[in-house]
Amino acid sequence: MVVFYYQPEDGRPIRKTWWSFRKKGGGILTLLDYFTRVRWYLIFVGPTPPKPNEPIGSAGPTTSYRMDSYSPTMLKHGSKGMIGKGKRDQAVKDACVEYGGVYFGATGGAGALLGKKILSAKVIAYPELGPEAVRKLVVKDFPVTVINDTYGDDLYQMGREQYEVKD
Repeated sequence: MVVFYYQPEDGRPIRKTWWSFRKKGGGILTLLDYFTRVRWYLIFVGPTPPKPNEPIGSAGPTTSYRMDSYSPTMLKHGSKGMIGKGKRDQAVKDACVEYGGVYFGATGGAGALLGKKILSAKVIAYPELGPEAVRKLVVKDFPVTVINDTYGDDLYQMGREQYEVKD
């Protein structure tokens, strides 16, 4: 599975990153153009620097709701899904149904384990942003759980309903 990474902070860098970057040999290639050519997922993660001979350090998920205003557009333009932590708003759930996307939850606090599942990490845009640069990650046996699926299901809501006291 190929995963594209972005570390969201306040939303500012994603706007800059989302629209365009320079391609080799000149010209502008939008990330939307790039991403529509491949099957991709977006992972919201805050990596630490890699140790020698490792592609990345710890890679714990960050809270995904900060990207809710961007996620439907990313799904519309080819994203197959997202990986992060926390619940998503209704617009993201609706976009998963409409565009066939999935939101996977990764366990917070397991960044060291997740980092070990990343086989390679290559900066593809904005290296000057350091940990906020856009990276292409290749992962294997990445431990995630489906939270929102293409049928509109929400694991957080389903789990809560099982234990709610009903009058």
